[in-house]
Amino acid sequence: RDCRVRFEDNGGRIFIGNNTTAESGCEFASCEGKSVNIGNDCMLANSVDIRNTDSHSILNDRGERINLAADITIGNHVWIGIRCLILKGTTIPDNCVVGAQSIVTGTLRATENVLIAGSPAKIIKEGINWSRKRI
Repeated sequence: RDCRVRFEDNGGRIFIGNNTTAESGCEFASCEGKSVNIGNDCMLANSVDIRNTDSHSILNDRGERINLAADITIGNHVWIGIRCLILKGTTIPDNCVVGAQSIVTGTLRATENVLIAGSPAKIIKEGINWSRKRI
């Protein structure tokens, strides 16, 4: 599959767990010594973009950078729908589903077994799980 992995500075790390699949067009970016951690048995649809960086600086009125990179953690058995954007500082717990074209930011406070969707993403439904099989 044609996924891209980018390290924009020294020290960035990307970990992808066992039995995790990613469709074409996915991109993973890490920088500033921060990590992207994707658990086991995850399923990423086409064109998912996961980045722990904004790639450029945003400064406050004193000239100080205010948009530092931050770790991303995606738990085990997470399904991320087509064209989702997962941004710095985000944690997605185990057994979650992220709906198509959602933008997930570090401000989301999800628990396991939830459906997350929207722009910005929010919890849509609790008490869910998913299977790769069509039952």
